[in-house]
Amino acid sequence: MLEPSLHVPINDGLFWFGGLGLGAALTDTSQTDSNVGFAFAPRTGIQILLGRSGLLNLGGRYSAVFTNVDAKVASQGGDSVVAFVNTFDIQACLLY
Repeated sequence: MLEPSLHVPINDGLFWFGGLGLGAALTDTSQTDSNVGFAFAPRTGIQILLGRSGLLNLGGRYSAVFTNVDAKVASQGGDSVVAFVNTFDIQACLLY
């Protein structure tokens, strides 16, 4: 997954950041099969400078994966079944 991001200074020690991750995801569709799907993950938050070398990251991220699956369902005239998995998480990371 690649994620370009933007970091905007609010003041000398506080930054707002936002990014959009895009890429491929490997999904388990059964015990013996897996598929490749499309993943995207936008995120946003703030970064707080701590002293001269510390950084506290606080943010949230939403992740979603789309993939085709071979479901055990009756035929719908050639339509495929699209699996959609999503998550939301909050993040806190202290870097020194």
